[in-house]
Amino acid sequence: MALPERLPAYRALLFMLVFSLAGGAGASAQTMTAVEAPIPCVLVATGDGTARAVSPRALSPATRRQLRAARRPPAGPRNEAEGPTVSTTTANDPRATANITVNYTGFTEQARQAFQRAVDIWARHIESSQPVVVDANFRSFEEENVLGSAGPSLFYRDFPSAPEENTFYPTALADALAGQDLSLADNDPDNDGGADIFASFNSDFDWFYGEDAQNAQPDQFHFTTVVLHELGHGLGFLGSADVEDGTGSIGLGEDDFPVIYDVFTEDPDGTSLLNEEVYPNPSDALGDVLTDQVLFDGEQARLGAPERGDSGSSAPELFTPDTWDEGSSYSHLDEDEYPGAEDDPDALMTPKFGRREIARSPGGITCGIFGDMGWRLGVACQVSLGVLEGNLAIDSTEAVTTERKGDQVRLEFTNTVANVDRFVISRCFGDCGAGGMYETVATVDAQGGGQQTYEVLVDVPTPGRYTFRVELFRNGGDDALLTTIETQIVEPEGDFSISGAFPNPARSRTQLRLVASSDSGADVTNATAALYDARGRHVRSLAVAGNDGQATITVEAGGLASGVYYVRVKGEDFLETRSVVVVQ
Repeated sequence: MALPERLPAYRALLFMLVFSLAGGAGASAQTMTAVEAPIPCVLVATGDGTARAVSPRALSPATRRQLRAARRPPAGPRNEAEGPTVSTTTANDPRATANITVNYTGFTEQARQAFQRAVDIWARHIESSQPVVVDANFRSFEEENVLGSAGPSLFYRDFPSAPEENTFYPTALADALAGQDLSLADNDPDNDGGADIFASFNSDFDWFYGEDAQNAQPDQFHFTTVVLHELGHGLGFLGSADVEDGTGSIGLGEDDFPVIYDVFTEDPDGTSLLNEEVYPNPSDALGDVLTDQVLFDGEQARLGAPERGDSGSSAPELFTPDTWDEGSSYSHLDEDEYPGAEDDPDALMTPKFGRREIARSPGGITCGIFGDMGWRLGVACQVSLGVLEGNLAIDSTEAVTTERKGDQVRLEFTNTVANVDRFVISRCFGDCGAGGMYETVATVDAQGGGQQTYEVLVDVPTPGRYTFRVELFRNGGDDALLTTIETQIVEPEGDFSISGAFPNPARSRTQLRLVASSDSGADVTNATAALYDARGRHVRSLAVAGNDGQATITVEAGGLASGVYYVRVKGEDFLETRSVVVVQ
């Protein structure tokens, strides 16, 4: 597909694409239009120990060029950046209701795992039949305090099945609503589509990559939380309002059509900001309300509010300070209403972050906003909105024998969720939040309605620390992760224990587990590991990652040819070898 010559910029919109899509017999022709999305905001670290969203125009020209360099047109070769590109997908995650594919460029393994945690969270909160493609870059920036940014690549309007006419939708949502990749709508065989979201983050910043922010240094920001926030913008949490010299305006493109987020914004009296009888576009009146109080009045957004949509509950409040704060105003939840205090479920999409602030989900209000805009919601969002009623509590008591073989854990859990078909218990060894792999170890059929208590004995193949995950599957096929619990299994009989590889055979990745007894005082991270092929030739060295007397050894099998390989693990007092079968 040949791109048109770029048009003059309008609030950072760089070009417009127009497609003619013929309908079926008797259907009138429909014009689909796409505009390139502006970079919505950039998170920067401030001198007061917080991070805040700013406009790209607040940054130096060099930094703006660096942010733009990570973007590419909807077709054609990707801009090259330093470092290799690795792609991942959530398609094989049984809990995911959206397939989010990420092309990682320049990422360290630690950063990629932390980024992927945010991706996995979103993949369980939204649902789409169309893949969501993210191009993610990890690179240096001219300005050292820049944390990063993400946003949609395009906005589409008047595409097939668009719920609202003359309204722009971010590309991932537009694809989901249309049931097709709209970047391929012209059927040009040379058009390979493109990323739905562009993301760039600072590789030089001192991030905290772990899960528990309590382990972070006082001056560190939680990388997964920052990525989770920015991906929210990429998926559609942003509007098109602007205020310049007191004059407010809303809309994209030559005709100032709103984006779907704008459709739900209103003043405290319930007047839509798109009502041009009250708020001409552009006008000082629109500028006044955009620097006063603006609400997001959607049915599901109200449902996600703390009042759970009860009679009289108010619509969620957006961040609109009395001085327009470009990059922060309007396209975030209000900072005072949702300040990011511990356990505040709705703080993710506010414009400011404290150091060590952590979020593990979008929260009910953000889920509701996404539902109002047209996203089908995954089970995790349904739980946040109270659509999936009930709860599951879990307790665990160790029933571990002293014999190495036959070690077991007894899990006991109580469920009150209705219409459940079965429960699936999975097991993970070691630091499961940092890339550990879960394997299904038991399936329990549900026993009728009402409150039910279940008990299951689960084998553990080697000593060490394990995390168990309990998921419920409803009769309609939906699933939800309801709880996890961690437990420590008895130590090895000798100084060390090393497991076989799991999974084995492997296609993309497999792991081995190394455990030291506390009496040995050994540091398992001092061990070395290497991979050899069937002829004994050295293939690569392998990292031994872990702490507290246990570690995992990961073999990335994606680039290996099919065949038998051997992992050799060497410590101060031992040398062990385990086989791995790679099947491509």
